Amino acid sequence: MNKLEGTEIKLGGKTYTMPELPYMAYEEHDAMTKIVDIARSLDAMKGNPLLNPFTGNTLRESRELIMLALKENYPDLQEDEFVKGLHVIDIVNGIGVLINTELKAQQIVEEDRKNGEKQTAEKA
Repeated sequence: MNKLEGTEIKLGGKTYTMPELPYMAYEEHDAMTKIVDIARSLDAMKGNPLLNPFTGNTLRESRELIMLALKENYPDLQEDEFVKGLHVIDIVNGIGVLINTELKAQQIVEEDRKNGEKQTAEKA
């Protein structure tokens, strides 16, 4: 199986190539809402390290999204074995990769929208 391009990341002592989330993560797992909520929590924490945005629910949702992405390149990866070696910092780093990937995708969409508007204006 060919691996999808992605970000190399060390999780639980192993190195993985984490691609972007698959489409079904957005449709079936509400990935966009979860990523936005987690990003807001992380942003709220800035300047006050005592505010920990990673509650049990946030950790579960982050882990779920990380697993959905990793399964694209590692379909045989077993979640119960994978989580045994994880630490909270692994989850923070992993969700950070997914947030950055989402931001890049949104920037591309915005640039395409602006270019489309510019071309429409030039034709008028």
